[in-house]
Amino acid sequence: MSTPHEQPSADDAHETNDPVYAFLDTNLLLHFTMLDEVDWCQVLEVSAVCLVLAPIVIHEMNEHKDDSSNARRQRRARDVLRKLDALLPEAAGQEGSVRKGVTICELPRHPQLDWAATGLDPAQGDDRLIASMLQFQHDQPSAYVRLVTADGPLRRKARYHSLQAVDPEGRVPALPLTETAAEIENRKLKEEIRGLIHRTPQLQFGFCGQKGPVNRIEAPLPALKADPPTDEQISDEINKAQAKHLAILASVPTNVNAESVEQYVEKFRRYLEELERSRYSQRSQEFGPLCQLLFCLKNKGGAPATDVRISLEFPAHSFVFAQMDKDLYGTVDAPYEPIAAWKRPPRHPLAIDYSLPAIIPTLSHNPPAKRQGVLYDVEQRDMLYIEYQKVLQVYVQQVPLVIAYLPPTQQQGFTIRYQLRADELPEVVSQDLHVIWENP
Repeated sequence: MSTPHEQPSADDAHETNDPVYAFLDTNLLLHFTMLDEVDWCQVLEVSAVCLVLAPIVIHEMNEHKDDSSNARRQRRARDVLRKLDALLPEAAGQEGSVRKGVTICELPRHPQLDWAATGLDPAQGDDRLIASMLQFQHDQPSAYVRLVTADGPLRRKARYHSLQAVDPEGRVPALPLTETAAEIENRKLKEEIRGLIHRTPQLQFGFCGQKGPVNRIEAPLPALKADPPTDEQISDEINKAQAKHLAILASVPTNVNAESVEQYVEKFRRYLEELERSRYSQRSQEFGPLCQLLFCLKNKGGAPATDVRISLEFPAHSFVFAQMDKDLYGTVDAPYEPIAAWKRPPRHPLAIDYSLPAIIPTLSHNPPAKRQGVLYDVEQRDMLYIEYQKVLQVYVQQVPLVIAYLPPTQQQGFTIRYQLRADELPEVVSQDLHVIWENP
């Protein structure tokens, strides 16, 4: 389809009494007097006018009708669509009466043309309106087609495609711009909300990047030792310890009281749990990939954040600690196997009981006052906790270097799940961080 080089003029339409087909754009319907209250014949200086609604205009009006972000525009779009329902006939493509000398019709089809040949972009609403006019002109070469729009760039684009355009300014009354009481109240509320947003913290957490936290990094995959213990081998060791425990319970002397037996059962239960955790942690530390990680916390809001708490969940059976705490938390400690009271040899009253489990200090998830930085739970060494009493606005808090030993199976990369809490945040922020191993 080619673009017409010359159109019949409005004077020709006036002389022949043929109607001028006036295409209306969305802004005209939204911001000017309702279309049935306008003397279109006088505006266009002709004796007959058919108002034409392109599919893109109806589409945009429906979008505005459902958009609650602008109450005035939404209300206006609904009013216009109700008016169109009253004026347009039930069958698409037919003309309905608006007033003396003025009819209206809705184009039932989107334009079917060679978009590349016309230089128009089907993703642009203005271009689709012009395309509908070109399609209409192609289907009805003798029709008098006009575009009525207050949009200067749109008028110029129409003329570039040899379509005549009319500016309604000064011809069609525009709607008053005064705000209603409800709109004034709504605007003030939005301003207050914007002010509150600027006075609240906005926290970002992730790996340290050049401009702040990022959620994805690449790291070289270190060389790994061969033949790590399998899950089955670790499970066999736990089962053997369990069998030993059951054999001891099966041979309890009759003179041992029930309380001693219960104490032993509880100690051995904790021992088995600690043994399993330690074996998986040892496997990760000896055979798994080592990754050094720098995290940072940025407050880009307008107010400090207080009582900031971040939990980091590494892949199961990882072994993690801060470099600064290596001496205290950087070694996997195997638990001591408890000895049943009735199996212990007689000992001196002042002798040390080495059968008792080692006492390892555990830093609570809710630490004592003024405790900050990296915290641990020795029963979950694949977890890490970070706490700060206050993070100032427009400030980046760097977390001490974290050392992570991953299970030997994590050879493609791994994901860290974090949850961030602060007194000022309405809800917990939960996101994933990704480490991708670089190809050697």
